Amino acid sequence: MATQRDIADHLGITQPAVAGLVRDGVITPAARGSYDLDAARLAYCSHLREQAAGRASQSGAALDLATERARLAAAQAEAQERKNARERGELVDLVEITNTITGLIELTKAYLSRVGAVVAKGDAALRQRIDQAVNNALIDLSDVEVVDIYAMHLGAMIEPDE
Repeated sequence: MATQRDIADHLGITQPAVAGLVRDGVITPAARGSYDLDAARLAYCSHLREQAAGRASQSGAALDLATERARLAAAQAEAQERKNARERGELVDLVEITNTITGLIELTKAYLSRVGAVVAKGDAALRQRIDQAVNNALIDLSDVEVVDIYAMHLGAMIEPDE
């Protein structure tokens, strides 16, 4: 009878690798804590053949070839679907849309900041009140979360301040 250390030396692998093979059921003990060296060698060789053929499925770092091929095929199909959606105009580049929205916000802010001068036409007190109202609105808008905007889009009501 042999120990895991004996099997490791015989197969040219480490003792932790043998322990993993025992844990995965590749090598089974003949008796409590002892192993048949010939049976362990044959089981290990069979296991290696199954791995090479792509039929072995086990935990750890070893690849299940069929599963990996399926994952690759799914990833390739998803990439092609994204490419097709982009070509149809259904997807946009995140950086591009972010820059566009940022530019739109800056333009809106610039237009709103001119409202006081256009409406007040020389009335300093009126202009000050309008500028203050516009600035307050911009500050309030800067505190709005994206989640809140999404909720508004779904039909939530906004109550104006009185």
